[in-house]
Amino acid sequence: MIHKKIISFLEEKYPVRFSEKWDKTSLQVGSLQDETEGILFALDPSIELVDYAVKNSYNLLITHHPLTLSSLFPLNLDTYIGRLIKKLILNNITLYAMHTNFDSVEPTVSDLILEKMNLKFKRKEFLSPTRDEAVGFGRIIDLETPMEINSILSIIKKNFSLNHLRFIGNSAKMVSCIAVMGGSGASFIEKAYKKGVELYITGDIKYHDARLAEQLEIEVADIGHFHSELYSTDIIKKLIDKQFDIKIETFKGEKDPFILWR
Repeated sequence: MIHKKIISFLEEKYPVRFSEKWDKTSLQVGSLQDETEGILFALDPSIELVDYAVKNSYNLLITHHPLTLSSLFPLNLDTYIGRLIKKLILNNITLYAMHTNFDSVEPTVSDLILEKMNLKFKRKEFLSPTRDEAVGFGRIIDLETPMEINSILSIIKKNFSLNHLRFIGNSAKMVSCIAVMGGSGASFIEKAYKKGVELYITGDIKYHDARLAEQLEIEVADIGHFHSELYSTDIIKKLIDKQFDIKIETFKGEKDPFILWR
């Protein structure tokens, strides 16, 4: 079986046309005509990922994040990305990324966040719908029973294996309407507020985003970009596992680049 058969299956589920215009979703490096020996999944492309693939005979890497969102040219092989591309080519490994198309087509990264939170809710919809009912960014849910934010934060910390998280607002507040957004969701704070969201959970909240949340009086939890999307490729892995009889694995060597220093 060649890579193209697997990728065509995934692109039918998550069409590339639903990617944002600025994104670099789809084939990153390699050929889709190669025979698939094994598939390795990860959040980010990295030299460590390629080294593991070489050692364990995986020649198709599927990541959530692309190599870069910038232009690759001129391609300097002395840079980190240059060395990564060179290692992929020399070892005949294909790299494919599923980014904003995976963020927006159901089931999304945000759906996986809700699944890991394991909360009981009676309504779910997109925070920011784009083209139709099945495409959009983020998720809003109405809880079956209101909960104290402290309890929700404790669930997140445990289920996402977090040592800490950042929070803006009153954690003793009772809430019934929650929104989640995998990755960098700061730009959706005001949209969440306008939709009646009481607690917004995402990553990459900056200082002025936090001030905006304070002004709008919407509670915001920043669980970090890494942890909000770390398990994202689990959905893709399950889809492939059901459809194809092939060796697959999730790379376990990824770490959050941020550490809590004390």
